[in-house]
Amino acid sequence: MKILTKLNILFVCIFLLSACSPELDKPVIEDLGMVGVLGFDYVDDEKMKVTVTFPQPQKDAEEKTQRYSAEVTLPHEAILEVSSMSEKVLSTSQLRVVLFSEEYAREVGLWKALHSLYRDPQIGTNVFVAVVKGTAEEFLMKEYKDKPEINVYLNEMLTPKAEETFNPYSTIHHFIFRARDDVSDPTTPYLEIVDDTIKLTSVALFKDEKMVDTITPEEGKLVEAFKKRKRVPNIKVELTEEDGSMSTLLLMFVESRFNVKANTDMANPKMFLHLYVRGMIEDYNGEHDLGVKEERKKVEKQVEEALEANVMKLVTKFQNHKTDSAGFGESFRIANAKEWDKERWRDVFAQTEMTTHVEVTIVSTGSTK
Repeated sequence: MKILTKLNILFVCIFLLSACSPELDKPVIEDLGMVGVLGFDYVDDEKMKVTVTFPQPQKDAEEKTQRYSAEVTLPHEAILEVSSMSEKVLSTSQLRVVLFSEEYAREVGLWKALHSLYRDPQIGTNVFVAVVKGTAEEFLMKEYKDKPEINVYLNEMLTPKAEETFNPYSTIHHFIFRARDDVSDPTTPYLEIVDDTIKLTSVALFKDEKMVDTITPEEGKLVEAFKKRKRVPNIKVELTEEDGSMSTLLLMFVESRFNVKANTDMANPKMFLHLYVRGMIEDYNGEHDLGVKEERKKVEKQVEEALEANVMKLVTKFQNHKTDSAGFGESFRIANAKEWDKERWRDVFAQTEMTTHVEVTIVSTGSTK
């Protein structure tokens, strides 16, 4: 009994000493630096430069954001490096955006970094992913006048909103799912600095985890239609008039339906794409009087021809890069499940005979010239 009593006293003393030891205390919220954005730049095949930003909690501080960069070999190594430079203990629990330079996206690909972040239980899967022109460090170190601090600015910019005209948003979860899908490939927003502000200018196309090209926002909207999104953002259509002049029409997709018919023959692949659109004309500067039914039918025909040409141009770009960003090959996969291989599908897709038809019905002329 005496031995047990002495042991109990010893355990109590150890507990009290541990509780009083400041070295073992967990950091309080004031000591944490809540990382909002990570930026990745290419150094070489082994190293990356990671830029970390987090808000400055001190209200009287001149800089509202703390920014640090470090050359490392692993993404989480950057957190350790920056923690040694800052007075804060860094936490990734509030990470909202991950940026990659175009060079990094093309040379290394996004899989290694995103998979490392995906495995971190502190980081949510709905963190936004984007590719930037130039370097991620440049994006994050720059001051943007009349804009919120960079962590808030980028998060709000990449968050989809119903009233926005276009945002091909992608998260860590979306990217990893698409990169390891049996058919389709990922896409992400592509950002540039334009007139001292950040602008979403394109959509980055990927083959597995590596970036291969960009497409325009108008082409990106067609991809959203290919994915059978019920509501597609307003799309600008360039029309050729009877006299050879060009006009512009802004079409609101009230309803869209997209279907793929394929023969599923891997040796002689053929595919027919059908896009049906019920739309409202928001604006138009052409020569036709949209108040006259016959004239409106002519415009419908012009829009159909223009969209068909745009669809074929976009699909040809996919085939040239052997990347299926829209998941066209799903019917082939179902019919050839036993011997299916994504790399084989890339070769088959590149050789597939593609035809398309776009059917447009204008239900309202909106605000017209």
